[in-house]
Amino acid sequence: MMTPEQKVIHKLIQRQEITKEEEDILMEAIEYYKQLYPFLKNIDLSTISDEDVVELKRYTERALNSIIYPKNIIRFQSVFRVTLVHDTFLQDGKIRETKFVSFPPLEIIKEQGIYGRANSPDSTVFYCAFHPGVAVLETKPKVGDRIILTEWENFENKPFVSCPVTNNKTIDNEGLKAATAAFEETKKYNHPLFAEIMDLYFEFFSSELVKDGQVRHLKKYEYLFSGLFSDRALDYGTDAGQEDQAKRRNVDCLIYPSVANQHRSENLAIVPESVSALRPRHMLDAIVTETLYDNPDVTNGKLPIHLNVLRRAVDIYGGAHIKWSDD
Repeated sequence: MMTPEQKVIHKLIQRQEITKEEEDILMEAIEYYKQLYPFLKNIDLSTISDEDVVELKRYTERALNSIIYPKNIIRFQSVFRVTLVHDTFLQDGKIRETKFVSFPPLEIIKEQGIYGRANSPDSTVFYCAFHPGVAVLETKPKVGDRIILTEWENFENKPFVSCPVTNNKTIDNEGLKAATAAFEETKKYNHPLFAEIMDLYFEFFSSELVKDGQVRHLKKYEYLFSGLFSDRALDYGTDAGQEDQAKRRNVDCLIYPSVANQHRSENLAIVPESVSALRPRHMLDAIVTETLYDNPDVTNGKLPIHLNVLRRAVDIYGGAHIKWSDD
């Protein structure tokens, strides 16, 4: 059942006229959001409890259910992802299945209860970067860690429908500037009250998604709001009906500036249904011998780490089974 605010917004999306009483509903919502978002921003998410999270999710429900999201088409040939190798992944000392270097199973995410920058514990996404060095920076493996660095090919040249981060003027990122300019243009074609609601919403969402800072909470509650709002942008829901399941596939990914690379490039969080358009093309299995994170150079395919390469994949059968150079 829709709230009064949702009903009014639904009419506006349908290009219907609204009454003075319905405008008053939107004005009341705006006053609520003007208090809500600053309140949420000022919470120290590093120290909150599980009980606090339940209450905060209740506070945000209204905001999460009243917004339409911008979409654009992006095209890319490949993306990169770094996986930290765990013993449970190994068969005779090697990873043999590409599922271990893809997105984590949802049941594992739910069991851990940990938030990500673009997912809550109710969802799983395929995090990746357009540059191998940025993928390393996002993961920041330590000396002695064993990693798999994988290049994933968009083998069907699929155009990805992305939800871009927008409405943030605090960081210098060309993609975000373009998305914000497009957003400002679309606002002109919406009712000014609805435009103001969207303005407040996306300013908060983007500020949470691109914020920097040390993550100290075991469940990474520092990502609470960016994870919850990302879930909604990607049309997730633990009790989604069939209609919502179909709608989910209308968005392939969230695209957002890389915090680890000081917002100079973009990352993707791809929904599991869309990962089938990708397949691993190059993989290397290596031990980190040195890290160069203080002054990283990730241009032209450079990595901010030194590696002892153990093996490289020479064949990936059916996109799932790996044959290594030392087999």
